[in-house]
Amino acid sequence: MGVDGDRIAGWIEALARRPEEIADVFVERRRSLTVEWKDGVPSRVRASAEGGLSARSVDRSVERLAFVSEANETGAREAIRSLQIELDREPLPVKPPRGVRDEAEETSLSPERWIRRLTATLTRHVPRHRLQWTLSEVQREVIPAHRSPVSFIRRLVSLEGSFVAASRHGDESRIFSFHAPDAESLPEELRLALQRAAEPRDPPTPCEDGEKDVVLAEGCAAVLFH
Repeated sequence: MGVDGDRIAGWIEALARRPEEIADVFVERRRSLTVEWKDGVPSRVRASAEGGLSARSVDRSVERLAFVSEANETGAREAIRSLQIELDREPLPVKPPRGVRDEAEETSLSPERWIRRLTATLTRHVPRHRLQWTLSEVQREVIPAHRSPVSFIRRLVSLEGSFVAASRHGDESRIFSFHAPDAESLPEELRLALQRAAEPRDPPTPCEDGEKDVVLAEGCAAVLFH
């Protein structure tokens, strides 16, 4: 995630010297990639990225927090310094930013795989549509004093918008919304969701043996009896 957990843990250990004291650093990064679709053609790709960091110190019943908008070691150093100053402890010395990994080495949000699959799926089940596909990623890391850092990455895929479905009364516009964690089974789950959403709302009723009451629409009787 672009930070050295062991290095930051060493900085924050000074805030938790006694057993009843707790200190940790929480890092979060959010990235998303959005592609708009119209009738099977992808367009207008948008990407966003943001991150932040907080340092926490708990002493008995008093909890102190320091927040910064940088999710890197420079931000961690600044947040920890703020807590140290507030607690009247010797702060970390001010140093120039340390080099971190280039953002290009992070997990890619490349949409090529999904664009290929969605093109075939949408064309087959809902050929007329205006949809928005989003892949969002959340990276979180907790760096506690005197313990090992813990991190995880969560990805969510969303497809929202509307499509045109056929029905007995003609074409109708329907709203579609799908959200699920990114996994190997997700393409099949999405295909089934689109298939169910496009099913006729009033399927034909089978005609059984025997007498039945029938309601004829206006003008229908004239066609049948003439």
